[in-house]
Amino acid sequence: MYVELFKRGHGEDYRLHSGYMCSVLEVDRSLCEEALKLKGTATIATMLPLSRDQKVKLLDAYREELGSIIGPDADVHAQTYRRIPLTLLEGEDLRKSLDKYCRRGLSKGVPSLGSDLSALFLVEKDGRYSPVSDPVIVKAHPVLQTLVELVTGFILALESDSKFSTSADEDEQSPSTLLWAWYLRALLHEMCGEYSEGIKLAEKCLEHTPTAVDVYELKGRLLAAAGDLSSAADALDKGRELDKQDRYINNRTTEYLLKANRDEEAKNR
Repeated sequence: MYVELFKRGHGEDYRLHSGYMCSVLEVDRSLCEEALKLKGTATIATMLPLSRDQKVKLLDAYREELGSIIGPDADVHAQTYRRIPLTLLEGEDLRKSLDKYCRRGLSKGVPSLGSDLSALFLVEKDGRYSPVSDPVIVKAHPVLQTLVELVTGFILALESDSKFSTSADEDEQSPSTLLWAWYLRALLHEMCGEYSEGIKLAEKCLEHTPTAVDVYELKGRLLAAAGDLSSAADALDKGRELDKQDRYINNRTTEYLLKANRDEEAKNR
């Protein structure tokens, strides 16, 4: 049933993937019902710590049923098929998939790539997975460390050769790819509580592309986290001036101005 739904174009629904995984692994009905209630990109693979054998069984089942439609090179519209393997792979296989996943996101200029990847920062607690938010724990997480290494390598290569690596057969990237690589690295700094480093990279992004509204939002968050609420409000206000139709940045600018005790300015926004 699930495979037929995937083939009919319903692959974006992560609940269907949870159901498919439950059927392949033959898990208890109660666990399956719980997995089917998960939100966002969560599946039973991010709810429960699966054994290596279980992960291999799922990957084999996906590949047998869906073939080339699943994995980092999947040439389909549904992002799900490229993301699911990231929750099942380990070691060098995971690294290779993260490499390709990041390259695709950076070359397409996806601002949400960092928050998407942060959902992979999981730790086991009482037989279940829990998301990690504490900067100290995030910094020590193996997925974060792999991402830092990958993105740092991308930045060095993009700065020198406009490519993701120095390999001769690499395609040249557009200037915006470097912008989004810096942006992602700044986000990783934010997740680790490294606010000064993140602010420096955000400023570098804005020197490169002064019209990048998402970067003003990031810079504002970093400045606020570092304790400089007035500068955070100024950063958001500059972004707001670029897109006054963006309700989110309008509301955040007002919020930061109020927190910085700049009530009169907040009233005029």
